Amino acid sequence: MRAAICPMWLAILSHVAPSTEEGKIYASTTSVESLSLLISSPLCTTVYNATLSYYPGVFNSLSADLYMRRYTFIA
Repeated sequence: MRAAICPMWLAILSHVAPSTEEGKIYASTTSVESLSLLISSPLCTTVYNATLSYYPGVFNSLSADLYMRRYTFIA
């Protein structure tokens, strides 16, 4: 489902933003997406290691919460 977020977001932005600013918007969304991938892996590892003794599935709840927020933001 993650693959559907970026194209939907870019389609919405292309209709909202002026055509002279689309390149800047695409570049910034790509940068944010790359940063989120770099941050999410260590974050999930840290959460998993911190909660391993009492509830190892917390990182799954964290991921589901973040995806829900993204879908809600787009909708």
